[in-house]
Amino acid sequence: MSTRRTDVTPRSAATRRRRRPARRLELFASPAAARTAAAIDDVEQAEQLVADLSALIDAGLVAPVSDPIATARYEITEDGLHA
Repeated sequence: MSTRRTDVTPRSAATRRRRRPARRLELFASPAAARTAAAIDDVEQAEQLVADLSALIDAGLVAPVSDPIATARYEITEDGLHA
């Protein structure tokens, strides 16, 4: 009777990985200033896009279209084509 386990594949010394100690992270660490500034710029640009879309809808140049695949879709109206 063999005592060798067959459910575990043997690993050679070349395939073993040395485990690194975990990095310490601050509990309430703030993101880097560059990342914070980029995120604020993204938010401002997104708000500007929504404001622009609202203005186009209010002017009647763009209208919402029902599309079963997309959650929100807009098309240019006839007035928008001639503007």
